[in-house]
Parts: sequence; structure tokens; C-alpha cells
Amino acid sequence: CLTAYGLVIVSSVTQGSSEYSPAHQAVGVALGVIMMAIMWRLDYRAFEHWVMPLLVIDVVLLLSPHLPGIGVSANGATSWVRIAGVQLQPGEPAKIVTILLMAAVVARYRGRINDPRDYLHVLFVLGIPFVCIMLQPDLGSGLVILIIGATILFVGGASWRHLLITIAILGALVAAALALDPVLDAAAGHDVFIKTYQMNRLLVFLNPDLDPTGVGYNLRQAQIAIGSGGVFGKGLGNATQSA
Repeated sequence: CLTAYGLVIVSSVTQGSSEYSPAHQAVGVALGVIMMAIMWRLDYRAFEHWVMPLLVIDVVLLLSPHLPGIGVSANGATSWVRIAGVQLQPGEPAKIVTILLMAAVVARYRGRINDPRDYLHVLFVLGIPFVCIMLQPDLGSGLVILIIGATILFVGGASWRHLLITIAILGALVAAALALDPVLDAAAGHDVFIKTYQMNRLLVFLNPDLDPTGVGYNLRQAQIAIGSGGVFGKGLGNATQSA
């Protein structure tokens, strides 16, 4: 029901646009249903012994955009591949592979990851796909992978103490990166840690009125759309902020 509703909304907001196609979205839904049926028939417990194959698949997917001839660069990142005229983002299926990989690793500890060495081993495995995706670089997908790993660690029985220490260390590293970023950028002559567009997104999030016609344009349009449409919207085909 949600997917069908989504297709209706996509059809409504893309009327008159040559860049978007509801039919293309419908093909994606059909492929998703086929994959869902295949996964439904698989016994997920078989993946428990696939740690190394899953790790290899994950690394290959995340590094494939760097292969000459198929990698596609855009906006300072190499996150896409083009095969037979079709452009794909390997980071998306890699997220699913990362879930299977982390689950397979954590399952070995049977709900208890109390030994610091075991905990560090799991973090090391998680760090491999994270480093690979940051080489693109794709900060958004990298954060998703970290959240996936943290969730599986929590469900898999990791010690609260270890999780809190990890969060504290990551928080300190992020704060240090934000503080040192302007200095390092000036010294290197280019963005080192935080890209300009990433910093702008953070600044606009904190102050939506900072650049309403530039980096804050999408946020402002979303506010206008929600404010003008209200709870029930303006009706199909009547949106004023659509594509």
C-alpha cells in the first residue's frame, strides 16, 4: 500500500517533467518485489558462515567506482558505475551486504560481546567497508554504515561500556575534525576532512535562512510545500513546489 501510494505521489509531483518518469519508478518497484521474493525463499542462517565471501563482495562493490572505464565522478565524488549504458550506485547494495556481513560476524558470539578483543575485532570488520566508502568519498553512506554497525552491535550483545567509549571517541574525533578543518584546508589548499557543500548543509540546518536561494533552497521549498499544503495537501496535480 505504501509503495502504491508512493507511485501515485511521484506521478503527481513529476507531471510535465521530462527528467523524471513514474514508469521508471514502477520498474524499480517490480525489481524490488522480485528481489523480496528471492530473499523470502532463502534461509538467512546460511549466511552465518559467509563472512569472508560477504567481506570480499562488500569491498568489491565499494571500490568498483574506482575501476577505470566504469567509474563515474560527479560533485567531487566517485560513487557511481556505468555498465552497458546503465548508471548504478554500488554503495546501495553494499549496505545490504554490510548488514549480512556484520550479522554473520556478531552471530559468532551468541549474544555476548564482552571481551574487548572480540569487540575490537567486530569494529575492525565494520571499519573495512566504512574506509572503502569514504575513499569515494560518500559521507552520507559512510554514516549509514556506521549506524548499521552500531545497531547490530547493540542487538548482538555488545557491552554498554564499550559502546559508550566508542561513541565518546567518535564524538571527540568529529569535534576535532570540525575545529581543525579550516586550518587544514588553508594549509593544504583544498578540502581535507569536511567538504564545502557538507559544511554548508550543516550551517543551513542550524540556520535555514542563511542562503534561501542557494544551499538552503531545497529546505525552504520543503517548508513552503508543507506550510501551503497543510495536513491534507492541495490535491493530486495541484502542488506548487513540485518538479
